[in-house]
Amino acid sequence: MKKILESGKFSYGVNYWGSKYAIEMWSKWDIESIENDLKVLAENAVDTVRVFPTWSDFQPICAHFAHENLFVEFRHGEEPLPDTEAGMAGVDEKMMERFEIFCDLCDKYKLKVVVSLLTGFMSGRMFVPKGLERLGLITDATAILWEVKFCKYFVKRMKHRDCIIAWEHGNECVNFEAGITDDQFTLWMHIIADAIKSQDIERPVIGGLEYSKYSNNFEIGQTIDFSTVHPYHIFYLPNEPTDAVTSTYYPAALGAFIRDLGGKPTFVEEVGAIGYMNCGKKAEADYMRGILWNSYANEMRGLYWWCAFDQGFIDRTPYDWNTIGSNYGIVDKNMNPKPCAIEAKRFMETVKGFPFGALPKAEADICIILPSGISADLLRNISVISFILARQAGLEPVFCDANLNALPESKLYIFPSVTGNRHMPKHRMDVLMDRVSKGATLLVTAGDCLMRDFEELTGIEVDSRYAYGKNTEMDIEGSKITVCPVWSYKADSVDGEILAKDSDGNPLFVKHGYGKGTVYFLACDIEIQLAKHKSPFYKEDSEDYYKLYSLAGKDIIEGKNVVSNDRYINVTEHRISDDEIIIIAVNNDMKERNFHPEIRNGFEISEIFEGNIDAIEKNGAVVFKISRGTK
Repeated sequence: MKKILESGKFSYGVNYWGSKYAIEMWSKWDIESIENDLKVLAENAVDTVRVFPTWSDFQPICAHFAHENLFVEFRHGEEPLPDTEAGMAGVDEKMMERFEIFCDLCDKYKLKVVVSLLTGFMSGRMFVPKGLERLGLITDATAILWEVKFCKYFVKRMKHRDCIIAWEHGNECVNFEAGITDDQFTLWMHIIADAIKSQDIERPVIGGLEYSKYSNNFEIGQTIDFSTVHPYHIFYLPNEPTDAVTSTYYPAALGAFIRDLGGKPTFVEEVGAIGYMNCGKKAEADYMRGILWNSYANEMRGLYWWCAFDQGFIDRTPYDWNTIGSNYGIVDKNMNPKPCAIEAKRFMETVKGFPFGALPKAEADICIILPSGISADLLRNISVISFILARQAGLEPVFCDANLNALPESKLYIFPSVTGNRHMPKHRMDVLMDRVSKGATLLVTAGDCLMRDFEELTGIEVDSRYAYGKNTEMDIEGSKITVCPVWSYKADSVDGEILAKDSDGNPLFVKHGYGKGTVYFLACDIEIQLAKHKSPFYKEDSEDYYKLYSLAGKDIIEGKNVVSNDRYINVTEHRISDDEIIIIAVNNDMKERNFHPEIRNGFEISEIFEGNIDAIEKNGAVVFKISRGTK
């Protein structure tokens, strides 16, 4: 298979619609405008464009009916489908010729292309061939047949183009049909991927998904070669400013979640600040800098901005509907790069200049077990918040699904915001507790749930529990944090150390010995609560919630080679050899921060590649190498 988006390297791209006509670029073909667009993008360090052959333009089939509304045939308007290979697939040959010219221009400006084949959904509106408009695009046999015809023809026709590096099913195809099941969507993903691969086995197939609305991320991962995320924080976790902790970590956190559960390499395929009511252009540039560094440090293979050019001047739908404004481009209406584009160019020039080449992947040292049996939205929020807490604690997480994924070996397991009564099947829990009995540590944060073998797990012999819902202050490693337990557990006895009690005097946070290992139990779904919090991380007086994780991971942190000692500056270690490690320290604060890392285990700073080791710019990074045994 063709190598793209390789580990340790980084691709910077944009989602491309023409600056003049946007979604109408194929029907209102203006080659001079398009060429100028691509020239401007190449000049601003863009290496890849994700491009969208509008489905209704490229396969413009209309259904013709006889008496009693009986279907007879598909045509191109009033004309019979041509007796050609394109005609048999319902494809407009003129559109394919225009796509060939587009590829010529990408070759000219050395731009790589990701093709989003079934672009039937875009920016809130459907663009489906008229003959398929009222059909279930995921489940109807006629719709699927013509989707397969289209994908097979397009891929066969265009696979000779070197600029094309990957195919994808389409844009956010989870929006194609309402009310479908996990299995129906996964089956459709398989069908389209197989159609693509039947014509081209050299190029990878990409998911093109914003984030699955369904909970079967593992199964969806089996249908594709690369996973994607479209992490627009303002629609899901809008609590903090655009250039603050949650926002700048959100793409890397969501990407890690999808990568680990789906088992496929992942990149940020769409992202943006989305509108100037949300932030100004300076904050947008700071946000760009922050998400680029976090994505690079956390093994995202690339980042594609939404989108290339502003679209707010267009008065047709979906832009006419869009109250945000549609001015999301890296280039303004006068074809000048915005501050965010300048930041991205600076970042790409920096990364390409690193002498160490591909960045080694940071090695995970803890496992976050995500509870099953909950909604996709809740799962997403738990994953993002737990990722941020782990990174602030100085821990390197890998995710697994409590039901679908085999449990990896780890010294520390975190089971966050356990909810409901289907959060982990017994056979998985047996494996987990066997690991703990042999010496691993487990941190459980629990909300409204029921857990089997509760006394054995936590050491708490429950007399009764009752609804609580009152704020309670805890002291964790010298820091005060406020939690709101769903339940209060009145205990007959506790086998272990009570680290904190609720205001009714009942055990809230307990440390319990389990075989050779340890279980920490917090009677609060802290990750869910922080997802609802108005300012969980970014203010100076925000509470140190990460210390729950650092307490459980104390032994791991003690073995780290570099420790930040600053919750805003998060460090990743990228090992070149036993005696040489690349360190990336990202400042996720909205202001410059002094950096005084603790360097351990005989290592010393031997070379600085980027940034100021003493003071890291806001949303910026310092990249350096530590070495030992060189004297």
